[in-house]
Amino acid sequence: MQLEAKHRQTKNIIRDVWAPIQPAEYVILRSRETGMFCLFKDVISLLQHFERGFFKGVEVDFQKNGHYYDPSHGPNWWGYYFEPIKLGKEHGVKTEHCHLYCGEIVTFFNTREYNNYLVTKYIKVQPHIQVVIDNFANKNFANSFVIGIHYRGTDKWTEAPRVPYEAVAAAIDSQIDLLYGQNYKIFVASDEAEFICYLNNKFPGKVCSFDATNKHRGDYQSGEGALVDCILLSKTQILIRTSSSLSDVSSYFNPNLTVIDLNQKYSIHGGHPTMYGPYSGLAYNYYLQIDELYREIELHLGPREDLIKNATRQEGFTIGH
Repeated sequence: MQLEAKHRQTKNIIRDVWAPIQPAEYVILRSRETGMFCLFKDVISLLQHFERGFFKGVEVDFQKNGHYYDPSHGPNWWGYYFEPIKLGKEHGVKTEHCHLYCGEIVTFFNTREYNNYLVTKYIKVQPHIQVVIDNFANKNFANSFVIGIHYRGTDKWTEAPRVPYEAVAAAIDSQIDLLYGQNYKIFVASDEAEFICYLNNKFPGKVCSFDATNKHRGDYQSGEGALVDCILLSKTQILIRTSSSLSDVSSYFNPNLTVIDLNQKYSIHGGHPTMYGPYSGLAYNYYLQIDELYREIELHLGPREDLIKNATRQEGFTIGH
């Protein structure tokens, strides 16, 4: 009975986090000091609220701010990489500026299919970047089973346990064994050049990468490299990944992508909270409650992702569109 009560409490929290805590007429999303794909999730969240009718109009304007801002490319760095987003009614209605948004929290509850629906409908990669992606894929992926690898090193150990190189190689070997001699390539996206060198030595002639020195944050070029990596990963047949928003977003571009996770973010109770919450922290507090409840019940009721889906279905709330 106690577990059933906990389950009901979890369902109520899941339902409430979707509620429009502070509806608005017109919302302009601003940048914050974080990586490209955390902000990409913020944009997904904004679009989701617009799609569901909570906002009458939305706009993405990063207004000379953020890691990727480069005056030589213009004031709004979103437009460097994606076509502008400005939707709905603007004139004669209230305008709000949203500096923090619940991208991490809201996308925690979304299915890949719904995120892909929003990406396909509203987010368009700039044509010159799409050409780079297509040319690389045509040159390197043709006639091969492509194993995608995303390995975050450098500072990522503060958010998730570091994965030894050997563990990644072992995961690749396991997939190669399943190919029974089929031709394969390994596409690697990483901010750690030593890791790419390691895989080149381990799998000679099989490894390709777009940019071995890309740090995935900083200036225009690193932003373009990160986006190219993200979408190229979505074009692989299987993705072996360490915890990162970049490769998480890859599955938004391809919801059918098979993903193998080699680690997870530290618990939000472990001293490294990575979830952002707007509206005076209310949504963030919801996530804390859900995380605590799952600690107690998920071993008995199944994996977290399945529990979220089942809970929302049983409440009569449909995830997605």
